[in-house]
Amino acid sequence: MKMLEPLVLKPLSVREIRPAGWLRRQLEIQAEGLCGNLDRFWPDVKDSRWFGGGEEGWERAPYWLDGLIPLAWLLQDKALQQRAAHYIDCILDKQQADGWLCPGTTQEEKSAADLWALFLILKVLTGYEDVSGETRVQPAVPIAWDMAHGAAAYPVVPRRTGSDTAIRLLPYGCTNLRITEFPLITDDGQ
Repeated sequence: MKMLEPLVLKPLSVREIRPAGWLRRQLEIQAEGLCGNLDRFWPDVKDSRWFGGGEEGWERAPYWLDGLIPLAWLLQDKALQQRAAHYIDCILDKQQADGWLCPGTTQEEKSAADLWALFLILKVLTGYEDVSGETRVQPAVPIAWDMAHGAAAYPVVPRRTGSDTAIRLLPYGCTNLRITEFPLITDDGQ
């Protein structure tokens, strides 16, 4: 069996990179533009359910954080770092005992959630921990991962297809199958 070859080059952490010249200017443009200000005007981020608001609670805020966090640390911009820390605090402070990190607290909301957002926020949190040293990430991520991996989703509320047949997902470990490959069974067991 052929094993993977060792990496020739070592991937660098955001902490090990100090942009200069043209690259630094491009990052400054991003910080002065949408990436650095999206939370100030776009309701889907500004008032996201991830941060306690009532707007979109799926992937927009996590994707934005996934860009904002490395940008803030690459530029060593304290104001952007503080804003990122505020939003991460909002997420970590709301983690439930079972590991749930996403918006929604009721069983029905959890059952209806798309786990993609959970995996995305776990990526964001690990990146944040890497640059900031935030100590609450280390215990939060494994609990959330175990919750997701243990059942792939909360017991699923039956969903309706175009017909009157309800379907539900079978609980498989999320690392074994992509969401689109989850087997379905109908009420009649097929």
